[in-house]
Amino acid sequence: MILVSIFLSLPAAYLTAAATESFAASFFVLGLLGIFVPLAYERHWRTYGSNRTAIAWAVAACLVAFIAYLGVFVLTAAVVPIGSAIVADGAFIAVDFGGLALLTLYRRRG
Repeated sequence: MILVSIFLSLPAAYLTAAATESFAASFFVLGLLGIFVPLAYERHWRTYGSNRTAIAWAVAACLVAFIAYLGVFVLTAAVVPIGSAIVADGAFIAVDFGGLALLTLYRRRG
């Protein structure tokens, strides 16, 4: 699980750096996908018996987290005229804590 997330975080960070020209944004993508997605899986999701299912979950979670992060980053940067490092930090916090909150709610309901 963690290896899949780390593998996916590297090209995602490169794409982020190319799209946003922000080192901070690409750094936070590495942390979000490479550290916090596996942590969310470990703490808030059931363990799958099949490796394929766990890998599919990791790919889907990384894709959702990446799109959410870029969306929050781009929208915030367009609306709020502050530095890209602060926008990147805010987007990271919003996606990380927002994602964990959604996973916690989902787990409590199911």
